[in-house]
Amino acid sequence: DRIEHRFMLMWRRVIASKVDAAITNTKQGKRYLCECLGMVSEKVFVHPYEVPNMKAYLDSVESHVKRGHSVVFATVGQLIYRKGVVQLVEAAYVLSQQRPDKSFQLWIIGDGPLRNELESKVNYLGLQRRVRFFGWIDNEGLALYLKKVHVFVFPTLEDVWGVAPLEAMAMGIPVLCSKYAGASELVEDGVDGWIFDPHNPKELAELMKRFVDNPALITTMGENARRKMEAFTPKAAAEFLKRVAIWVATQ
Repeated sequence: DRIEHRFMLMWRRVIASKVDAAITNTKQGKRYLCECLGMVSEKVFVHPYEVPNMKAYLDSVESHVKRGHSVVFATVGQLIYRKGVVQLVEAAYVLSQQRPDKSFQLWIIGDGPLRNELESKVNYLGLQRRVRFFGWIDNEGLALYLKKVHVFVFPTLEDVWGVAPLEAMAMGIPVLCSKYAGASELVEDGVDGWIFDPHNPKELAELMKRFVDNPALITTMGENARRKMEAFTPKAAAEFLKRVAIWVATQ
């Protein structure tokens, strides 16, 4: 939704003037389409259509997988600056200083050009026993790892949506979600997770500390997250797309 690029903005406005309808996952997306591109509000439909297919995701996962006692925070994605993993490591350091006696880990799942820098930062901050790098893992393996995770962290600095936190919520995992992710619209503060500013590692550390100090929150908020995601299925998304198609066809 960047608007500083004049040519791109002009070209998008031309495209928007020609379409019969637009669909978007977020209310922010609708504001962009209407306020920046000039689309008529009635032509813009909002509903999450990028949703996790949890049945396919979890079919191969053993149901008896158990979580350990140490609170495990995890993030999944490319190791590039835009994903906010640098700031997440800094938050883990702040938490380790505030709660040196508490048991917690940060799992970083994914790979990318920033990995060496991140590993060096972890070593410099003395977090080798707190932070673990797992590299790239395919979907089947990822589901198995997430079964052992207590809290999912999505620290992106810029993401128009983000399916990963929704997959975690569908698995009954509470989410700490960046306010710069479109998917943050599905997270309710204090109910199924919290929304934070990734540019402020101290704020993120404070939210992580709540789970470390009160692990009961993990179960309660995780169950709230799982129940919420029951409404956001591939079938529900398909029904939404069908309604939009029928609306366009009858205009």
